[in-house]
Amino acid sequence: MGGHAVTLVLLRHGEAVGNGEGRYLGHLDVPLTDRGRRQADEAGRALAAVPVAAVYTSDLVRARETARRVMALWKDAPPLRVTAALRELAFGTWEGKTYAEVAAHDPARLRRWYADPLTVAPPGGERLTDLLARLGLFLAYVWHRHAGQTVLVVTHGGCIRALRAFWGRAQPWASGTWEAFWSAGVAPGAWTVWSIESREGSEHAAGKDVDGTRDGVGCREERTGDGLVPPVCT
Repeated sequence: MGGHAVTLVLLRHGEAVGNGEGRYLGHLDVPLTDRGRRQADEAGRALAAVPVAAVYTSDLVRARETARRVMALWKDAPPLRVTAALRELAFGTWEGKTYAEVAAHDPARLRRWYADPLTVAPPGGERLTDLLARLGLFLAYVWHRHAGQTVLVVTHGGCIRALRAFWGRAQPWASGTWEAFWSAGVAPGAWTVWSIESREGSEHAAGKDVDGTRDGVGCREERTGDGLVPPVCT
C-alpha cells in the first residue's frame, strides 16, 4: 500500500465573515458570507466528477459549511470527517482584528512575525512550525489510510500556503523559504491538486503540486501509523 501516492484536493473554504475586511480569523468560528456560499457551490459543481474517496474538513464552521455545500451537489458523497488538525493558524490576541489595527497596537511583534513566522507566533497564537506539525500528522494519517486514492481536504488559506511553501523541506527555517509563504496567496473557494507519496520507504510524506491545478473560479494557482491519528470524527 505504501507505494501508491495519495492525490489531495486542497480546498480553501469560501469567503467568511471578516475575510473581506482583512481580519485575522484564525480559530474564530465565523460563518460563510453569501458570496462564500456561492463559491462553495461553484466548487461543488466543478469537483462533482472527481472520484473522491474521502472528505476531511477543519472543524471550524466556515470550513464545515463549505464541505457540506460541496458534498450536497455530489450524487454519491463519502462520509465527512472533521478534524481540528486542519484548523487555520491560531493568531491569538490578534484574532478579529485587521492588519491595520494590529499594526497600530502591536507593531514590533507584527514586524518580528512577518520577518520569521516559523519561530515567532502572534501573542497567544501559533508559529508556522506548530501548524506544520499538526498538518504533518494529518498528512501521514491520510497517506497510510488512503494510499492510491483521491481525498478532498477542506481547510484554510494559511494551511494551504504553509504546505506549499514548506512541506518536504528538511530545514525550511535555514533557507529563507518563509518568503514563499507570504508570496503565495490562496483565494476563498480556490483549490490546489497536490500529491503525497512515500519518501524512500520512510514514514514521512513528501508533497508536491500537480501540474494543471486550478482554483474555484477557473484560474491557475500556483508519520506515523494508523494508530496515531489527529482528532477525527466520522
